[in-house]
Amino acid sequence: MKILAHVLALIVLAASGCSSLQPGSDPVVVNAERTIEMARVTLDAFTRFEFNNRARLDAAAPAVGQAAEKIRRHAPEWFASALRLKAAYKDNRSQDNQANLLTAIAVLQQASAEAAALTAAHQ
Repeated sequence: MKILAHVLALIVLAASGCSSLQPGSDPVVVNAERTIEMARVTLDAFTRFEFNNRARLDAAAPAVGQAAEKIRRHAPEWFASALRLKAAYKDNRSQDNQANLLTAIAVLQQASAEAAALTAAHQ
């Protein structure tokens, strides 16, 4: 279980980290793609953790179950929005489209950070 928390923490850190880009790559698009994938992995791991430990967590840490239900309810729209806004930005790299994409990415980053923190706190 401790390994899961470390993996989630590394995923969240990697999503916010920098690495070299291919020449001609748009860092906004590359960051969005990385964050979307990292969030998918992190949120999936968190909801599996909650499901597999529900009996223990319901009484000891109801916030974990509440967060997992929020993620299950809203993650499909968060991901759909991020993917739609990434496509819109790639079609038209305006400041408005960039701001909208960055907002969608921030939602995924926040959900991932919360999931990682709750996992680490309640293993």
